[in-house]
Amino acid sequence: MEYPKVEGTRVPRELADSYPHQFHWQYCYSVQNDRGDWQTKKVSVLPEKIEIVKRAIASKTTVEEILRLIQSP
Repeated sequence: MEYPKVEGTRVPRELADSYPHQFHWQYCYSVQNDRGDWQTKKVSVLPEKIEIVKRAIASKTTVEEILRLIQSP
């Protein structure tokens, strides 16, 4: 995995919440396919949408609504 380019030194991963532009963020979710098997999917989250996505997850918002939040302009 490649990380976004950072001037200077990148912070440790445990500080990623405080420095969202230094890391790639993805929302992962599972869907059931036609055979009944579960597949994990993921979609990239822009740094400016991280907090709203985290709040949506915490409030148990549906996957469909979270995906709409991520894809909205």
